[in-house]
Amino acid sequence: MSLKSLLEKNSLIYEDSFYKDIETFVQLLKKWGRVHNLSGNLDDQTIYENILDSLYPLSFIEDFKSFADIGTGAGYPG
Repeated sequence: MSLKSLLEKNSLIYEDSFYKDIETFVQLLKKWGRVHNLSGNLDDQTIYENILDSLYPLSFIEDFKSFADIGTGAGYPG
């Protein structure tokens, strides 16, 4: 399943430019993730599911003025 279809299935709709940027992130994570052991699984589907986990709260959090990213490792927001 593509990242776009996975996100849209979960009511997360983004512009095409987002997917271009996120693909850069995915490629960098795959490249450097193995070198620095950033994540246990670096296959596309696992990366896409981690991205979904990071973005999913945006589907139900109402408008906010500030937030904190505590981080979860491998560049995924927490």
